[in-house]
Amino acid sequence: MSFLMGIDLGTTGSKVILYDTNKKNIYRSYEEYSLSTPRAGWVEQDSEVWWDATKKSVKRILSSSKVHSSDIEAIGLCGQMHTHVLLDKAGRPLRPAISWMDQRSGSQVESLKRKIGTEFIFDQTANFPTTTYTLPQLLWVRENEPETFARTCKVLVAKDYIKFRLTGEMTTDPSEASGTLLFDVVHRRWSEELLHKVGLPKDILPELTSSTDIVGKITRKAASETGLETGIPVISGGGDCATEAVGAGIIEEGQMVTVIGTAGVVYICTHAPRPDARFRALCWYHAVEDQWITIAVMQSTGYALKWFRDNFGREEKDLAESRKEDVYEILGKRAATVPAGCEGLVFLPYLMGERSPHWDSDARGVFFGFSIHHTKAHFVRSIMEGVAYAIKENAEVIQNLGVKTKEVRALGGGNKSKLWRQIQADVMGRRILKVVPEEGAAWGAVILAGVGVGLYGSAPQAIKEMVKVIPENEPDEVKHRRYNDWYKVYRQLYQRLAPVYKTTAEILRKENINSI
Repeated sequence: MSFLMGIDLGTTGSKVILYDTNKKNIYRSYEEYSLSTPRAGWVEQDSEVWWDATKKSVKRILSSSKVHSSDIEAIGLCGQMHTHVLLDKAGRPLRPAISWMDQRSGSQVESLKRKIGTEFIFDQTANFPTTTYTLPQLLWVRENEPETFARTCKVLVAKDYIKFRLTGEMTTDPSEASGTLLFDVVHRRWSEELLHKVGLPKDILPELTSSTDIVGKITRKAASETGLETGIPVISGGGDCATEAVGAGIIEEGQMVTVIGTAGVVYICTHAPRPDARFRALCWYHAVEDQWITIAVMQSTGYALKWFRDNFGREEKDLAESRKEDVYEILGKRAATVPAGCEGLVFLPYLMGERSPHWDSDARGVFFGFSIHHTKAHFVRSIMEGVAYAIKENAEVIQNLGVKTKEVRALGGGNKSKLWRQIQADVMGRRILKVVPEEGAAWGAVILAGVGVGLYGSAPQAIKEMVKVIPENEPDEVKHRRYNDWYKVYRQLYQRLAPVYKTTAEILRKENINSI
């Protein structure tokens, strides 16, 4: 018997999957955890909570699958990007991890632009400074918690911290390093020029390894805590966006994938780096050698529907429990009763600010155009449509960089909804391909693990065997024309509201109100 394991350390939980390479069965386990918002604009997580959740997920999947861990050939890793933990010389965390969602480093971003220069940073990294990246967050710690920073011996992002707990090794990979704003994406190395300019020592950064390299093996200590066998090879893996691309089979120029998870992502594979000089989309290295991905990231897509469910979906929650159904399926059925265009109700999905293409941390969500005839079903559908408009807007940004879209695939929890995929097809006017299996980044980690230990000769070979696509959602031309009209309204709303967002943010800051 032969199994591969993938561990995905996400924003809100640790997901583990186990793949039987002979019978092709997939086992799943998930352990949820929370985000902490101690102050307005701050988002943190306890790295020990990550480890506890991972241990629980691994133990649960071994128990439920009845798989003996000695039959596991390799473990691949992936996780939320940017979010990092500072370690002392003994490998102990010095403070809570600062999340990719955190916005406290705004002044450090402005300082980087002013003192170092956006163009220099762009030339070095193919990207531009925002509060999402690790670099400005490190500078915030150096300026505001100097004692903590002075004790920092190594900086590890989330999945690399779990890798360290499993193997005792401190490494990262080019796809993950792309999210630090300290990595030369074009030449695939740490940017010593930028490190010198910002005054950071290179030795606090981990060693770079390929995403399919074996970087270590399960230690005795990790084995005793997780139930895994000592000595199982652990593969370097990648950032969640890159491994998600692998899990979707996105390895050819022009293949695009849309992801509706907690956040949303649109990315496309390219054979050469395609940086965006207008600073809207991101350019990162892929988890597959000699490939890059151009990425647009939206702050809250699936999270917007979760927010609505939690605050206004008590009736649907109770109904789901009584019928033993998924509450999102019930909400989807409600939304399906509403015509395309939502009879004039337009949603801006900026509940926690927005990243691509606006990079506006002050932006907030809007329901525009509602009247007395709109119902709960309209609001649910408008959330789905608003997210689809955001996806289309970002897909257009990527295409304007000269990348011709060959096909569009869909992944993420939100894209399990046939209705949501159909709305995207109708909004974009393109066929949407459903990916099977729908495991996303964790599946990509499994694929990389299989390549890393030689079960597959290459990533393309593994993907050919392990990833299938189904052309399930064809665009409706009548609805597409209708959506084009409302998409114009959607675009105009942000342009008109941008100055109002800034005024609102100033008032909230003055009143010390945490609006995240």
